[in-house]
This record gives sequence, structure tokens and C-alpha cells, in this order.
Amino acid sequence: MTNGADGTTCDRASMACRVFLEAMKKGSVHELVRAAGEFWGYGIVLTDENYYLISQYPNRLLGEDVWDTLYQHKVLPNDVIQSFQNMYLSNINKTYKPFYADWGLIGDFPRIFAEIYTEDRILGHVGVFLLGNELQKDDLDIAQLFVDALQIMMSRASAVMPPLSNYLSDLLRPDTNSNLKEWAAEFIGRFVAKNYVVMVTPIGDSAAQKAFAEYSAGQMPRIYRNAVSTIFEGNIVSLFGNMGETVNQQTEYAILDQAAGFLNNQHMTSGLSETFADLVQTHRQYLQASLTSSLSKKRLSYYREHAPAQMFLYVTRSTDAEAFIHPVLFQMDEYDKRNRTNYFATMRTYCFSMHNVDVASKKLFIHRNTLAYRLKRITELFGVAIEEELTARYLISSFELWDCLSVDVKQTLQTN
Repeated sequence: MTNGADGTTCDRASMACRVFLEAMKKGSVHELVRAAGEFWGYGIVLTDENYYLISQYPNRLLGEDVWDTLYQHKVLPNDVIQSFQNMYLSNINKTYKPFYADWGLIGDFPRIFAEIYTEDRILGHVGVFLLGNELQKDDLDIAQLFVDALQIMMSRASAVMPPLSNYLSDLLRPDTNSNLKEWAAEFIGRFVAKNYVVMVTPIGDSAAQKAFAEYSAGQMPRIYRNAVSTIFEGNIVSLFGNMGETVNQQTEYAILDQAAGFLNNQHMTSGLSETFADLVQTHRQYLQASLTSSLSKKRLSYYREHAPAQMFLYVTRSTDAEAFIHPVLFQMDEYDKRNRTNYFATMRTYCFSMHNVDVASKKLFIHRNTLAYRLKRITELFGVAIEEELTARYLISSFELWDCLSVDVKQTLQTN
């Protein structure tokens, strides 16, 4: 308890509330940050949802890495962002309220963490640096008042805007006109930094999976920075930003794998697109990720792990793909069933081994002479010129189509 200006006693939280209200009347987030810093005697950092600096008080170097990086470069590097995300995630099952941390990356420079968010998206992040002071018992309550004030001020500009998920849906629909698509791309680009990847997670048919999907689409942008999520064509579609030119295991992939793990709670599997910079192309990357999710049962599968199979799967779903398969595949398949031979598998392995006899024989667990005999018999029985370039290309494409037809048949059987 402290004495107020009028001689009455009041607690620090009540005093802080009055200080914050007076600062809000000035209409500037910077004034609110300055007022909070002066009231507390702590350092205050406010960033946007992408960890770009909005305001900082005091506005000078303090000899702490994160503080000084923001002061000098106005944005945090990816590895620091990842560490902070882990801190937020460690508290996400408790509350969304401000929390104190004095471990890990900031063990020598403890602070209060908080995020400012609306129902639809993250607006920003707050760091309250204690600057060598001990945490007071009412600091977290005051931090909540500060966050509430920031939320009011920062949401005013976004109150009349549709949620980002609406704009993502515009980008995903192939029939969206070009002007609207360019506007949606420009708008999302204000809040989600490039480069991007698309993650697609098929929802499934159970009531639990559908309910979880609706919940997850709303939670993903709260849990993961630089993310927008929506439900589209029976999938959870998540756009992740702030990626490198390629997804690497140490930084970006760790975030994406963690997100896929969150969705995997309901036994959902996810496909991941290639990285891209132009949001107008989001539908293309959606196709990549969607088809990838159909080709694997892993928690998270990356497009390049299966390419070019996605292209052939797309053909099987958009046309009568059997019309483009070499007739000899149907003949070999039928012959094998009647005679208990394995010419189909032999020919497939030989094609996918790029006609390398040693590689193919090892995959088939047979001697290379046995393989040579089987190939000779295939040529005699079915009259196919295996080694001709055009035929070789035709055969390998046909096997790709055949495999993708099998994917959809298996999925249909599982659904039924």
C-alpha cells in the first residue's frame, strides 16, 4: 500500500490503472509504454506479432542481448524467436496471462512475458525487463492491466477488419479473381512475414476430429507466431511465415514439426509445401501440401520427400488416369495373378532404379543374373522394348500413375 496524491492510501495496481488510463488518453502506444516504464522503473519492449519493434523504454542500450538487438536492428533473429516461442508454449496450457521467467535464454536477465491478442490473431508481444529488481507480488497483476490497455489501443485499428483467415480462404480458392487475390496477399503480408510454407492437415470424418479441427484453426495463430489458419475443403490449412528459403531441421522445421504434433493429437497427419515468397501463389502450394498429406502417414511429410508423386496423384484425381498407363502394366498384373509370378514388381523396381541392374537386384534380393532372366522373359512375353528411351519414360510414368491410383483406392477402402 502507498499514499496517493490526495492523501488516501491505495495499492500499486490501482495507481498503475490510473497511470495507464491517463497515457491512453494521449492516443499513443509509445506514451503508454513510456508511462509503464516510468511507473515500474522497469524496461519495456513492445513488438508486433512478427517480433518487429514497435516501442521501447528506455530508448537506449542496456547491455542485454535481446534488448540491444531490438534497439539496433528493430527485429529479433529466428533462433531467439524460436526460444521465446518455446517459453510461450511451456505456459500455454496454464493461461494466456503474463508470466515471469528466469530460465534458459534469459536466465541472467529475468522478465515478464505477455502477448496482446484479439479473438482472431496475435497483435504483439511485451517484455517487461526487471533490470536487476526483484519481482513484486503484484507485478503480474499490473502487467495484466498493461496488456489490457495495449489490447484496447492496438485492436482499434483492426476492429473493423475481417480476420486473416478470411483472406487466407480467398487465396486458397482457385476461382478468386486476380484483384481480390492480390489484395488478400498484400493484406496478409502486412502481418505474416515471408518466406512462407503451407501445411495441410486432413480433418477426418469423426465428430471428435471435426470439433478439434475448428478449435485448432483458431488456436494455431495464438500458439505459433507468424501463422494464419483456416478450414478449407475438409482440411486445416495453416500458412506459416518467417521461413528461410528452404526449411531446415534446426529452426523452421522444428516449429512446423511441433505444430504437426499438436494436430496429431487426433491422429491427423500433415503435408508441407515447398517454401515460397509470393502469397498470390498460395493455392499452388496448397495443392502441393494437400497431395503430400495423402501420400504419407507420417505426422509431417515434406513435399520434396515424395515429389514428383504428387503430380501423378493430381492427374489420377482430375481425369481417367488409366487411359494414360502403358497397357503392359495391366497385362503383367493379370499374368502375375494367374501364374504366381512377380514380373510386375520386377519391372517396377528396375524402372525406379533407373535401369541399374545392381541396384535393382539388391532391392529385389535376387542375383543380377536372375534379374536379367526376368527382364528377358518380360520382353518375350509382353513384347515391350524395355531399353528404348521413349518406352522407358512411358513405363516409369505409368508406374507412378499406378501407384497413385492405389493410394486413392486404399483411402476409399479405409473410408468405407
